[in-house]
Amino acid sequence: MPAHLDVLADATARGFGDAFGRGCAGVWSAPGRVNLIGEHTDYNEGFVLPVAVDREVRVLGGRRRDRRVDMYAANFERRASFDLDALALRKGDDAWLNLPQGVADALQRAGRQLTGANLVMWGN
Repeated sequence: MPAHLDVLADATARGFGDAFGRGCAGVWSAPGRVNLIGEHTDYNEGFVLPVAVDREVRVLGGRRRDRRVDMYAANFERRASFDLDALALRKGDDAWLNLPQGVADALQRAGRQLTGANLVMWGN
């Protein structure tokens, strides 16, 4: 891992400890991408040319014993939560929770049994 990413990984892990008072169980990341051609056509069987860029989104997580998802958006210093049994469209300052709630909803509709989690999200 490049040195600058090591520094970011350490800072993000410290953010998880600060937010939840203990270490995380896992770290996941995904590269950023741009579509040189084909924005919004990839899911309509059109031609696309996505390219990974030197940006990423990183999520650190740990399980909870309940069905609550407690999230901290490190870049924005925002903390919010939702219940996996009561997903609802958010507006205003908590609208950023709509994306993780949508993922949880899709997974549950596909038959996945989800548990609660403490999550820290960070991206550049």
